Amino acid sequence: MSEIMPYDLIAEILRRLPVKYLLRCRCVCKLWCAITKERSFIDKHRTGCKEIFVYKDFLCYLLEDFTKEKYKYITTKHGLLLGKNTSSDSSDTYLIRNPMTKQVLYLPRPSDHDWSDMRIIYLRNIDTYKLACFYPKKGTKEFVGGRVLTIGTDLNWRSLDIPSCSKKLGIGDIKGEFDLMEIDNVVFIFRHGYCELIRIEMESESITTVMIPQDLFSDWNDVRPLPYNDDAMFCLAKFEDEKINVQVLQNGKKEKWVGEKMDILSKSMRKYPNMMNLRNYHLNEYWLWIYANEDYLYAYDVRAKRRRIEKCDLSRKTLVYILNPSLVHLPGMQGKN
Repeated sequence: MSEIMPYDLIAEILRRLPVKYLLRCRCVCKLWCAITKERSFIDKHRTGCKEIFVYKDFLCYLLEDFTKEKYKYITTKHGLLLGKNTSSDSSDTYLIRNPMTKQVLYLPRPSDHDWSDMRIIYLRNIDTYKLACFYPKKGTKEFVGGRVLTIGTDLNWRSLDIPSCSKKLGIGDIKGEFDLMEIDNVVFIFRHGYCELIRIEMESESITTVMIPQDLFSDWNDVRPLPYNDDAMFCLAKFEDEKINVQVLQNGKKEKWVGEKMDILSKSMRKYPNMMNLRNYHLNEYWLWIYANEDYLYAYDVRAKRRRIEKCDLSRKTLVYILNPSLVHLPGMQGKN
């Protein structure tokens, strides 16, 4: 086949196909199978796929759920879904599933805490995925610790030695709660009410603390972390006067913050009150998805400064997650090859 058609042209044609057809193409010949398993092909194909919006209509997901058992959605990355079993007899079961390829990876329980927040991190330099788990004190939402698991290497979770916070902002804030933000291979932990921002380089697992100036915002209520670009630039954001006031951490290793105003809303979209609070946003990669009304989702690409509008039906449904279909396979996954 490659003698008749150039390799690059074959790859370009295959990249235009949905995942379900690419899986069938792997059976055509060894060359097509090899092309569709290359990491560069998988990444280009994933970024070119249209997102799938997964809603919850009462108790039913509108995309085939993890399994016949009930799993609570936690997070998604590169087309992979991370979930926890919510049935009473299997409460310790966590898994990662690719709903497009139907492959599943079962995970050890990350902690003894009733609730935890988790992230899937891709380390591009070594083509490896890690899981990071962060949890609060029992009975509270106040951050207390974290653990990490290298997929394909670790059999059990390892503890992260995360420093405690001591200096409080002392301004109107939400004390104790924390937000996570992963940018490239870096995880940021923003603890509401505290001046210390925790920065974790997930490849080396090195941890540093960045100080947040108290005067970045006059009112710290509803301040939320956002990604800024691929250079691991973290920012804190808040709606002010129909624009987003963004304070960007320039090169996360330096404590230099630069202010910017993002005019993300068109005039026609500003009439919807739901759009003026970052708590109503759904973040997928660099896209902020905003609940405009029951008929439309408005999206803004923080990195490229682009806008989109997607028609939807939220009158009886809740948006659970946004999936980027992919061929990503993790070591140890079970199911179809």
